[in-house]
Amino acid sequence: MAGYVIECYAKIIIGITYGFDSKDLKEFGHDLKQMRKEFQYIFSHSTFSSYMLDMPTNFSKILTGNTKWNPIKRYSDTNNEWLEATSIDYQNEIVFAMQKIAQIKIDGHNLI
Repeated sequence: MAGYVIECYAKIIIGITYGFDSKDLKEFGHDLKQMRKEFQYIFSHSTFSSYMLDMPTNFSKILTGNTKWNPIKRYSDTNNEWLEATSIDYQNEIVFAMQKIAQIKIDGHNLI
């Protein structure tokens, strides 16, 4: 679920910035790399930069390396893919993303 939380966070920022609805955001699928490119543009051109995170830094376990999230991994039966340390890292990154999402709501922006 951690990867989906980060994916949804990215889609919220993109949706708010460009005025996209959920149908428009489906075009991104699960492509976090493409969403990261949008983040880079938004960060330098948007009034929503206070909600922006450095995705590779703040979500390093979910976005990079052998722990990188992929929706297919939820079906994995390889037990070394889901170690306790990885799970804890994912949970910490979810908490951070949820705090940012809550900040958007508190500041009065629609969350799509």
